[in-house]
Amino acid sequence: MNRVFVVLALAWLASRSASAEDGGSSSFDWVWQTVNQNFYSEKFNGLDWNAMPTKYRDRAIRAGTREERAVVINEMLGELHTSHTAFYTPDSPEYYHLLGLFLPMNEWLAKATASALTDGKASYSGIGIFTQTVNGQQFVRGVHDGLPAHKAGIQLGDRLVSVDGAPFHPIRSFQGKAGQSVAIVVERAPGISKTVNVVPAMLDGSTMFVDAMEASTQVVARDGRNIGYIHAWSYAGQQYQDILEGALLFGALKDADALVLDVRDGLGGASPSNLNIFTQRCLAWTAISRSGAQNTLGSCWAKPVVLLTDNRSTSGKELMAYAFKRGRVGSIVGARTAGAVMAGTIFANEADASLLYLATKDVRMDDGTRIEGQGVQPDIDVPFELPYAQGQDTRRERAFDEAVRLIKQKG
Repeated sequence: MNRVFVVLALAWLASRSASAEDGGSSSFDWVWQTVNQNFYSEKFNGLDWNAMPTKYRDRAIRAGTREERAVVINEMLGELHTSHTAFYTPDSPEYYHLLGLFLPMNEWLAKATASALTDGKASYSGIGIFTQTVNGQQFVRGVHDGLPAHKAGIQLGDRLVSVDGAPFHPIRSFQGKAGQSVAIVVERAPGISKTVNVVPAMLDGSTMFVDAMEASTQVVARDGRNIGYIHAWSYAGQQYQDILEGALLFGALKDADALVLDVRDGLGGASPSNLNIFTQRCLAWTAISRSGAQNTLGSCWAKPVVLLTDNRSTSGKELMAYAFKRGRVGSIVGARTAGAVMAGTIFANEADASLLYLATKDVRMDDGTRIEGQGVQPDIDVPFELPYAQGQDTRRERAFDEAVRLIKQKG
């Protein structure tokens, strides 16, 4: 690689997988022991870690399914009050997103999680959404551009009532149904439901966010100006910066008057150096053909830029947001970031292909600031209620308005 690969807030990778024998005879024992040996602080943030088996082990063992056991284990990990610390099983999309991120770089990880892979890939049958539980009900909090849910018209704020007549589950509802139409009953307003037919696809955790970012690229007309927009669902890898720079310098956003860069939700992985395209001194050149046609290109983006954040903007995206604000690159619109910037290590249990993502290093900025638990406050805080939003993204709309204001201010 020609640059430091920053993943989920400077993630350090484990050099080997952990077997069941390394941590005990159960998933619980393996998790407890792995945390005991590798957590970033031997003081465990003031928690009596030795007391956790007494409090949680019996409940974990009595759990009827691995999914129920994961809930208990994550309840225990939650007592550490630390980001990048969670237990994942193949029962959640996040498992495949995390696995897809690390799998290309680690041969040992493929062996440890072989039972969960499809043709060697971190793939699952899904429709491309993020969901959030509100008062015990499932609402759509993110629709990945260009993926099945987006194509079918699933909207931000939809309540997921059922899939093919059964309660919604992010994995089981679509398992074995890739390429087949499923009937999803959604509630757009309380008591008002409709059926949306969606065709699930095999989603690869290594590529799906690349596809969604490319599909999100658009130019929106606002108050006589053309505002470029792109959503970095993930920023974990150079390919995401390449998509951004290609769109700004040579592609669909080249002639836009301003940019809204959306870093809400998804995976982190960004670096403050990703802002160089906005802060470096620009060099422009013009190519002239025999016919006299001219094409002027630039080395950076010197027009106004708005960064769109929320409480799901995590990890490296927060480092970038901090540098964006400190360097006064532009305006930040939305909501305070998650405050989740610990450096994490991925561990895998060969016994059941489960994953433990664990905070193994603390992170401080060069001025001593610790973003963990604090987040980055936007310049313009925009309230938003998810349930029954009917596709209305008020934070994104406010970001477009701010982009217009910055254009006018620049003159």
